[in-house]
Amino acid sequence: APDQADTPLVFVSDLGEPMVATTLTVAGQRRIPVLENGSLTASGDPLPTGTEFVRGDFDANGMIDISDPVNLLGYLFASGTAPTCDDAADVNDDGLLGIDDAIYLLSHAFGGGPDPLPPFDGCGEDPSDDALGCDAFASCP
Repeated sequence: APDQADTPLVFVSDLGEPMVATTLTVAGQRRIPVLENGSLTASGDPLPTGTEFVRGDFDANGMIDISDPVNLLGYLFASGTAPTCDDAADVNDDGLLGIDDAIYLLSHAFGGGPDPLPPFDGCGEDPSDDALGCDAFASCP
């Protein structure tokens, strides 16, 4: 016989301090859940994920050039300066910083390879949900 006990799941907007927003991740995008007629939905625009940046612009100087893959390789293999925005250096958006990001960017610049993944044509937020972050990016407002 099935268990007859029900356990209610109650969503409230204020649990005290510190305030914590309840969010749902749907297809890699965070959204605020809404309870309507007993159904929980995640609708509306996705929530911002962080600082705006341009993928591939390692040094955040507002342009993508040979210095970006060179600086990334220096950081990875020669104790070079760390990026202020790891997401910008993650050119292939796999959630990791590696030599493949520098190769991807060099292939794009000199070999007709594909564009870096979004945001690339202008400042934007990271559309993917990974462990990398972006503390600051000087060339985006």
